[in-house]
Amino acid sequence: KKIIKQKIIPYLTNQYTYQKLDGNISINSKEEIQINGINYGKNFYLIKDSYGSWTLIQKISFDKYLSGVLPHEIGANSPIESLKAQAVIARTWAIYNSNRFKSDNFHLCITTQCQVYKPTVLNQNIKQAIKDTENEVLVYEDQPINAFYHASNGGISANASESWKIKDYPYF
Repeated sequence: KKIIKQKIIPYLTNQYTYQKLDGNISINSKEEIQINGINYGKNFYLIKDSYGSWTLIQKISFDKYLSGVLPHEIGANSPIESLKAQAVIARTWAIYNSNRFKSDNFHLCITTQCQVYKPTVLNQNIKQAIKDTENEVLVYEDQPINAFYHASNGGISANASESWKIKDYPYF
């Protein structure tokens, strides 16, 4: 259980109004919006989440999402076949986990809790890997699998149940 003692309530204030904001709020800028030194784009939404606070959301295409994941999960200069494999795994993981934050009204986050996403100037190999594997996902019994992966395992692997409180999957 988590007890929330404060609530964040956004207000629009200027010389003419002081208005409480409610519902999804569209945020648009003429210039790229920068978060922690990274340009993310010009269009966002501010939405209420299940914690009683607000979350900044960016709606992007699936290919744009993958293009921001691949260089930060495997490295932009990895061999093309490695980039293709990462594209399939990242796409599969994202589809399988797309309802992970349903109660908060968004699909995925941009940190290591999900897959690291940062908008990036793409090299040709990343574009090619995404294009060459378009619509390819890993499936088991006609359903996308929970395609776990990690940056480093120190040479050791384990069953899912040894790492998390979840069942072991027959496809691993």
